[in-house]
Order: sequence, then structure tokens, then C-alpha cells
Amino acid sequence: MGVAKILKGRANRTFTFIGTPLFIAPEIIQGRGYDKNVDLWSIGVCLYRFLTGKYPFTSDADNPKEIYENIVKKPLVLPKHLDPVSKRMLAQLLNKQPEARLGGSFTKLKSHEFFDGLDWVTFI
Repeated sequence: MGVAKILKGRANRTFTFIGTPLFIAPEIIQGRGYDKNVDLWSIGVCLYRFLTGKYPFTSDADNPKEIYENIVKKPLVLPKHLDPVSKRMLAQLLNKQPEARLGGSFTKLKSHEFFDGLDWVTFI
């Protein structure tokens, strides 16, 4: 999580292969170009880890190539013990279709029922 790329000016997509294997979104791995939706994916990976103690797509992988293959090919499996709201949030953030990740909106992320009761102004 120590790597970032800032898109400046009119650029709204990039093709640089950059990131930490466990947090890389499928579109980066596939070289399709990407935008801020990769950040929503990474937030989903973090939330999955916080809620389950594991990383999604990597339970049986121990090297980057295996991790990348799992991210691209394996379906998301959500543990049965998670509540429905958490499951919906993770399914939206870890959607392999970038445009389906909460519509690419950080405003929608912050207003998701998962965060009901959180005062974003005080929190941040």
C-alpha cells in the first residue's frame, strides 16, 4: 500500500502496472487501463481483511503470479458469518467490473448503509 499514481490534467486513465499484489485490481493485471475505481477495489480488500482476517482471492496463493491469476479468475467468496450489509458492501467494492464498484463514486461509498452512523466530518 505504499505505491500510488496521481492522474494529472486531462488524464483519467493510466496503464502503469503498479501496486501491491494483494491489493491490485483485475483491470491493472489485465492491462486494460484503469482509473480511480482501483482505489475502491483496494478499499474492498482492506474491508475484507478487517472483517474476515483473510485476503480475498489469495487463500491458496503464495506468489504474485498465483495471486494475480486468482484475482482475475476466481469468484468472490464471502464468509457465511458476515452480516448482509457487509456482504453487499464487499460484493460492490470487489466487483471485477470497475464501473460497477459503487458507480465509481466515493460519495456513494461514504453514504453506503455499511457506514450508517459514522460522522465523516469528525472521523476524518
